[in-house]
Amino acid sequence: MNDMLPLLNQFFSKGSLQRFGLAGGFNTLLFLILIEIFYTIFDESSAPFVWAVSWILTSYMAHFIHRWFTFDTTEPIRKTIPLVAILYIFGMLGSTWTYVEFLQILSIDIRLIALLNVLLWGAITWLSMRVLIFKHVKEIKLHMIPTMQEE
Repeated sequence: MNDMLPLLNQFFSKGSLQRFGLAGGFNTLLFLILIEIFYTIFDESSAPFVWAVSWILTSYMAHFIHRWFTFDTTEPIRKTIPLVAILYIFGMLGSTWTYVEFLQILSIDIRLIALLNVLLWGAITWLSMRVLIFKHVKEIKLHMIPTMQEE
């Protein structure tokens, strides 16, 4: 894995939304697997409980993944863990609330609602981590795909 990091750094700068998306995709995959495991134990009427517990467990793990992989930070871990805990508690409460609201107003599959909710809260979390917690201040390059007019 460490052999791939220099290549990855060429394409996606630390702190970029793309890099957060890669780490977030991995974290989200673990989150969704955990939800599915819980649904073998609980039925879908326990969806808010399943969501909240899965969020808490995978959020703690995500802190370390983002600290190592996503952001350049000099912030001490003794400072970032409590701040991330506050962010993730806010995220858990907010995402659980929006999840329940989406369940009530949208008549689509419960897993599609989960995906939409994860995307919404992923963007909120990236911005909060980048600016408030890890204080990643380095500029990030935008990785644009050339259009036909630019070629």
